Amino acid sequence: MNVDTGQMHLRTNAELPGAWVLENKVLGSDGKAFTGPADLTKCGPKAGFETCQQWLKSQNLQVRMSYIPGTKFWAVQWREFGLLVAITAVLSLFALWWIRRKLV
Repeated sequence: MNVDTGQMHLRTNAELPGAWVLENKVLGSDGKAFTGPADLTKCGPKAGFETCQQWLKSQNLQVRMSYIPGTKFWAVQWREFGLLVAITAVLSLFALWWIRRKLV
């Protein structure tokens, strides 16, 4: 639980080593973000993962997480790189065509 913002984020580093976490939200039964109050003895820095999971279930809360596994990180990076190179090539060719057309 982040006291400054009032939002609850569960740490997942132990369960997902090397993962790129895109979204990590705790949702209430109404589908809105849970802001607390949280029981820090059950789901705090010193509490265990299983204890926190049991507390979340007892409060009818769920965790929504989107992540890219660590094993796919470089594949995503290479795809992004390829896309950017292709866009750069297309824009460069268009710019050359446009300049040559204006000069003639």
